[in-house]
Amino acid sequence: MHPAARESHKAQKILLEQRKAAKPNSTLLSDAKRAWSLARQKNIPIPERQKHVQGLMNVLRGKIKETVLKHDASRIVQTIVKWGQQKDRDEIALELKGNYSNLIQNKYSKVAPSFLYLQ
Repeated sequence: MHPAARESHKAQKILLEQRKAAKPNSTLLSDAKRAWSLARQKNIPIPERQKHVQGLMNVLRGKIKETVLKHDASRIVQTIVKWGQQKDRDEIALELKGNYSNLIQNKYSKVAPSFLYLQ
């Protein structure tokens, strides 16, 4: 790789990191993605997965509304719903209560029939 191209690539990478850091909830999302990478692993024991899901829930508690509408972060909430306990699902549903029509109308939503019964 040419030295000038390498420097240009480094500058672009720094600029990208600055843009990410300037977004609202950037630290929350980076912490959540770190915990999510552990919770979504396929071949881990159930108790270990539950520990990671609880850590993920602790990071996102009170911030579910902001998280669920973001393209990449919505998968984090999906992981909690899939692998979390019933109390975690209930907490997410309670936090999203009153916003279901907005969620369904989002252009990226894929509405599952079971989600419609939460209203």
